[in-house]
Amino acid sequence: MSEHTPATDVEKPKRKILGRLRKAGALVAVSATLGGVAAPVARAEQDSAASASHEAVANLRQPGELPGIKVHLGREKLNTLRDSTVEIVYRNLNTPLGQAPDQWHPSCTGVKVSIPGQQGSYVMSSAHCFVELTGIRTGAFIDTVQPFNAAENFASSDIQYGIADPGDTDLNDRLATPSAVADNISISTAGKDTALLHVNAVPIPQEALPRVRSFAEIPAVPLNIAEERPVQGTPVALYGESQANNFEPIAGTGIYLGRVWISEGANRSIGSDQPVTYRQLDLVGIQPTDLQNDNCNYGTSGSMALLPNGTMLGNLSMRSNNGYGPQKVIYSPDSIIFDNYWRPIWEQELDIDLSAFPTICGYTVMDKDTPEGLLKGFNIPASILGGKGADPTGIKP
Repeated sequence: MSEHTPATDVEKPKRKILGRLRKAGALVAVSATLGGVAAPVARAEQDSAASASHEAVANLRQPGELPGIKVHLGREKLNTLRDSTVEIVYRNLNTPLGQAPDQWHPSCTGVKVSIPGQQGSYVMSSAHCFVELTGIRTGAFIDTVQPFNAAENFASSDIQYGIADPGDTDLNDRLATPSAVADNISISTAGKDTALLHVNAVPIPQEALPRVRSFAEIPAVPLNIAEERPVQGTPVALYGESQANNFEPIAGTGIYLGRVWISEGANRSIGSDQPVTYRQLDLVGIQPTDLQNDNCNYGTSGSMALLPNGTMLGNLSMRSNNGYGPQKVIYSPDSIIFDNYWRPIWEQELDIDLSAFPTICGYTVMDKDTPEGLLKGFNIPASILGGKGADPTGIKP
């Protein structure tokens, strides 16, 4: 949550997926807990505030006027991102004696990456996807006990994370046959909502191989982070598994809007003493027509945006939505209060009229030291214990 937004802690409800009740993983964004899709929220109370704000910014640039708008994004970039995007799944290993092992549950999106000089297999995702380990819902935090660490190892003996192939499978196939499991999880403790999983491949049953790729068959994208700000208007490729789409993949494009600062407050309801965090985000504007076709909807957290030059924006960390369709319908847990606060600020900072974009996606800004810091984090045991033993569903009392 922003420090300017009421600190309402939205609990993650249980939700129905493919006719069965499953408990989804911890999918937390800046604006709200990335939990279940709920009923639409009334729009009436925001209309006057929204119209007033846009009267004041009538002279802003339109998206079609941005300098990067004519840059070509080849289909090969979409294919590259699609082929390397995976689904993060989890299960609780701490089951009662005599009870069957927990089944796998869908959580977030991730990307298989290769890191120069490293031989291991890695998947990147967002830190907030592992709130059950850290106990901090915002994802971006600093370890106040070990403040000089860039990242720490939060691997748990109670909760196991796996990598599922979203290629040509449905959700049940994926959950039945993950292609790899994580043995170490390095999570940024330097105020960046990012995590790096070191994973080990697991055998795929012969009968599942036509539908499920082995982990070795999933190509890795070189981790070339866009350290410099892309040109405003540059198109980007997006791909992820949206909960509103039954965790089935959605491919699409957006345009790069610019880099902004955002503030997030501590979540006192879970016993966190973390101070307010200030960090940068790269914003991308998209134009979904409905909930199911939103490339930055809940479940796509951890995905990455691929630019035409082959560099990537950091992991998807935040979304801000002002409603779908002519009626501007908003679905909980999206917060119109959040959007009404931040959107006008971003419009002024970026000099762009953002009214054409129902959803604005926020990606973690990394730097050249972020990958190295995450690699070092594998060797540093986490000192934050707030999430240890937490309910892996993310449902808090």
